[in-house]
Amino acid sequence: SLRKKKKAAAAAAAAAGGGSAGGAAANAGPTPEDLRTVASNLLAEIASLSNNNNNSVASSSSRRSSGSSVTPALVSSTILPPILRLCSDSHFRVRRAAVQSLPRVMAGGTVSDAAD
Repeated sequence: SLRKKKKAAAAAAAAAGGGSAGGAAANAGPTPEDLRTVASNLLAEIASLSNNNNNSVASSSSRRSSGSSVTPALVSSTILPPILRLCSDSHFRVRRAAVQSLPRVMAGGTVSDAAD
C-alpha cells in the first residue's frame, strides 16, 4: 500500500542520514578524516602536474606560459612525505586514498623515489 511505501522511504532516508539527527551531523562540516582523504587526492593531482609537464612535447614553453613550477624534486621533497605519512593513518579511508594516489605521485617524482 501507499502508506507502507512512505514508511519504507522514510526509514531508508533516516538510515541514509536524511533524518533530523543525520541532518544535523551532515551540517557539521567535514571530519578530519575527510580532510586527510581529500588532501591525499589533491597532493596527487599536484604531483601529476610534474609528470604532465615532463611528458609534453612543448614542456618548457607550456611551463613558461602556465607558470607551473612543479618539478620532480618538488614532488620528492614536498608531496611524497605527507602521502607516505597518510599511508599509515589510523583511518582506513585515509590509508586507501593515500595508497591509491601513490601511482600519480610516483609518476611525478624521481626514479630514486620509486626505488626507495
